[in-house]
Amino acid sequence: MAAFSFIILSIKLGQNHELIFLIHGVTFALLTGLGVSKCFDFFRVEVNKDDNDYQNALIATLTNIKPILCIIFCVLILKILNFEIDSNGINAHLHSIIQTALTDNHYSLIPVLLILFLRSISKFMGINADFLFSFSTRAQLVNLNRALKFAHPVAAVHPTAYSTLYSCFAHLGGDGMLLALIIVVLIIGKNQHLKRLLTWSFIPTFFNFSEPVMVGFPIMYMPIYLIPFIMSPLVTTVIAYPFLKYNIVPAPVYPVPNGTPGLLKAFIATGGNIPTLLLALLCLVVSCFIYLPFVKAEMRLINLEHAKIRSSFKR
Repeated sequence: MAAFSFIILSIKLGQNHELIFLIHGVTFALLTGLGVSKCFDFFRVEVNKDDNDYQNALIATLTNIKPILCIIFCVLILKILNFEIDSNGINAHLHSIIQTALTDNHYSLIPVLLILFLRSISKFMGINADFLFSFSTRAQLVNLNRALKFAHPVAAVHPTAYSTLYSCFAHLGGDGMLLALIIVVLIIGKNQHLKRLLTWSFIPTFFNFSEPVMVGFPIMYMPIYLIPFIMSPLVTTVIAYPFLKYNIVPAPVYPVPNGTPGLLKAFIATGGNIPTLLLALLCLVVSCFIYLPFVKAEMRLINLEHAKIRSSFKR
C-alpha cells in the first residue's frame, strides 16, 4: 500500500495525456510510508493466537479493508489538492509566487544567494524543489543570442544570472559541492568503509549525480554536514560573482548537456576558456577547505565510537 500510494501521488497526466513520474524527494517517500503504517496501526485488531480460532483470523483479515479504503480516500484527496490534477493547485500558486518575486532579480548577488540557500535547505531535507528554482531559460537565451551575435561569450547581457553561477561554479558534484567532500574524505579519511563507499560514488558525483553520496554516505539529515552543504555553494558564488560581473572571465553562455562533469561545465560553456576553468577549480578547492574541519570532526566521532565498541568487547 505504501508503494501504491507513493506511485499514485507521484504520477500526473501530461499535455498529451502521457503519464509523467514526478520526483518529490526522499522525504516525501518516507512520509508516505509513515502515513500508511500509521493508518494500519490505527485500525489494528488484536487476534487470539489460538491456531484453531479461524473466526478471529477472518475478522482480522477483514479489518484490513478499513485502512486500505482510508488510504485510497486520502490519496485521492491529496491528488485533488495537488497540482498533478489541478493546474491551478497549491504547487502552481507557490511556484508563481516565488517566480514573481525572484525572476526579475536573479541577476544580482543577494537574490542569487537567497535562491541557493533555499535550494540547499530543500535538498538537505530530502525535498525536491527544482520546479521552484527554474530561472534559467530566459537568461540563457538572451546570453546565447548576444554571444552568437558578437561571436564571444564576454558580451553576455546577464553574466551573473542564477543559471550561470549555479550550474558552473556552485554545482560541482551536485548540490552542496559534494565533489569536494569526496576529495577530502579520500585524502584524509582513515575509515576504510567510508573511503570504499566514496570511491564507488566518485564517478557519478563527478558527472553531477550526487544521490549515492546524499543517501549512502549519508549527507541528508546529518546535522554535522548542514553548515558546509549550505555554505559551499554560497561562498563559491560570492567568489565567482565579481569575475563574471566585471568581465574578468567570460560568462558561461553556451548550452551544456546534463551529465557533463561539473568541473568542465564552465570550460565547455565558454568555448574552451582556460581562466574560467581555473576559476571553477578555485571554487572546488575552496569548497574542500570548507568541508575539511567537518570531515575531521566526523572522523573523530567515528574513532570514538569504534573505541567504545572495542572496549566493550574487551570487557
